Amino acid sequence: MLTFILRFGVSLLLAASSWIGAGTAQARAALPTPSVHAWSSLALPSTTTWTNLLYAEGRWVAIGSGSVFASSVNGSQWTTRTVPTGDWRSIAFGNGHFVVLSGDDASNNPTELLSSNGVDWRAAPGPGGSWSSLTFGLGRFVGVSAQGQLMTSTTGRNWTVTWHAISFNFTSVAFGDGEFMAVDQLHGDALLSFNGLVWSFCPIASLGEAWLRITYGNGDFLASDAAGVVATTMRGYFWARHPAHPSSAQTFGCNTFLSVDGQRASVAPYGGPWRSVGSLPGPLVTWVSAAYGDGHFAVLSDTGSFDQAAVTGSCRETLPTPPQQVSGNVESGQVWTYQHPPAQPGSSPVASYLVTIKNGHTSAHCAAPVYYEPNCIIKGLVNHEVYYVSTQVRNSLGFSAPTDPQFVIPVPVGALAVRGQVVQGALVLQVTGIAANALGFYPVTTVYVHVGSSVDTCRPSPFGQCLLTLPLPSAGRQALYATYVGYGHSYTSATSFVSIP
Repeated sequence: MLTFILRFGVSLLLAASSWIGAGTAQARAALPTPSVHAWSSLALPSTTTWTNLLYAEGRWVAIGSGSVFASSVNGSQWTTRTVPTGDWRSIAFGNGHFVVLSGDDASNNPTELLSSNGVDWRAAPGPGGSWSSLTFGLGRFVGVSAQGQLMTSTTGRNWTVTWHAISFNFTSVAFGDGEFMAVDQLHGDALLSFNGLVWSFCPIASLGEAWLRITYGNGDFLASDAAGVVATTMRGYFWARHPAHPSSAQTFGCNTFLSVDGQRASVAPYGGPWRSVGSLPGPLVTWVSAAYGDGHFAVLSDTGSFDQAAVTGSCRETLPTPPQQVSGNVESGQVWTYQHPPAQPGSSPVASYLVTIKNGHTSAHCAAPVYYEPNCIIKGLVNHEVYYVSTQVRNSLGFSAPTDPQFVIPVPVGALAVRGQVVQGALVLQVTGIAANALGFYPVTTVYVHVGSSVDTCRPSPFGQCLLTLPLPSAGRQALYATYVGYGHSYTSATSFVSIP
């Protein structure tokens, strides 16, 4: 099942250079980064075309397109096993067993392999499809395919396809902080799910990149493509674009992302900046997979080069995840924000919060103590300007990743109102004063916005507002008003007008 997120009528990607200001960068500098030691290289004992690498249950497992898999408990001595021939592409571990799916939809080949130990494999009548990526979370496996399929299974044996659209080519799926996120190569979209069953579009607006990989770590999902474009998000609603960093494989471990390309290896705690951690010693190859396990980063090439490096540092000491929500109240010229705790506080108690607000021209920061109160007040704002608020939480190790930016519009306290303005050939509507949001992570009240004889819908932000960008209606003076029902009461705004050229 697939739904579209009515994200307040906006689809937004923010450049990291314009969103993450100096105050935020300084706050995040306290994160301890691990040391990545010298890389070693060896060749796996087979000439198969290798496709993927996983560390689970104390064992490295390498799979490939052919009839040979390999496994190792230390990354130095490897054991090979003959498996049924197939184009084996994706692997995950969960509920006590390894699951491997095929990227070949041919009916004459098996499409799934299972193993309890990562060494001995048996074929299973798996689902048909060109499966490209597999992950595990919330007690279930979730797979995506190059043919636009999304599917799930709690056992790894009985699968349910939850959505299928052949116009999509899903290349990667990841799980983190209670959420699945998949990326698409053809349209540049991301899809998210909070249960692996129901999915929602979260377009990475204005990019349309051919996303190849997505990885979760430090409270962020990090997506990358072949051209080096990197984008990060907390929940998928808003994405921050980072400076280009070419990558052919990536993973996360010991509080940091690893990216490899050619003979270059780099690490970053978030989407950047990236720091070089030495050159890979093997020949110049095409890396197809990276993984972290047993205190080591490891990368695998299609020809069987296996390079690994020991990682030391405070790997068991972790940062908190970002606050679970950004919400608050608005008044004339100011914003009050509530401090919502993170899902995971990390390895030490939460100490404080940092609230950042920007509008592309000015910025302000407010440090807040720890409790559920609107205790961070940012003043001196311009009414009806659109600002973006993000929060971070700090423990003794440093600050979390920021939440996805949440728009907020300072206005005097008052009744439901609609304000329209023509901007760059589009009609931009601000709906404010929504006082009866339904309960939920993102409020689910549907607001109906009337423009002349047409009607659009939006769902309010946690600040009780909508921001819509619509095509220009017919020329002339158009009436604007909004209606909604909340807690059994009907609300209707006063009518305002906008002149359309």
